[in-house]
Amino acid sequence: LITSSMKGEGKSLMTANLELTFYKQVRHQTMVIDCDFRCPTLHTLFGVDGSPGIADWWAEELPLNRFVRKHHELPLWYMAAGHVPDQPLEILQSQRFADLITKVGGLFRWVVIDSPPLSGVPPITTAAMASSSSACASGSC
Repeated sequence: LITSSMKGEGKSLMTANLELTFYKQVRHQTMVIDCDFRCPTLHTLFGVDGSPGIADWWAEELPLNRFVRKHHELPLWYMAAGHVPDQPLEILQSQRFADLITKVGGLFRWVVIDSPPLSGVPPITTAAMASSSSACASGSC
């Protein structure tokens, strides 16, 4: 799980680089999930469609395989954020989301999650609890 204290600190770029590094260094298939519903940018960084994605999976309750996609050029699998939901925290706090992370974790050696910044999102700890590791990007050192 990658997060930051506020918007604009490079968390999405860090997520993208980490995902590609995991693949290049250990040659395992990796999955990147964009859970920054307020400002989803991973799809732009990877040059892919932003929908359908997790928010659409949540709303439509369709099988997961309709939302997990392989990049057309890069060795990466991804789930975009999808259409911006009215209540993004409802998704991140749900047991269904925790089950999604567990399921995807069983399919891929590495799952990298781009989450919302910590400022203004106290319940992000729910998503952090569903992951095995967390990192925080910071704009100042």
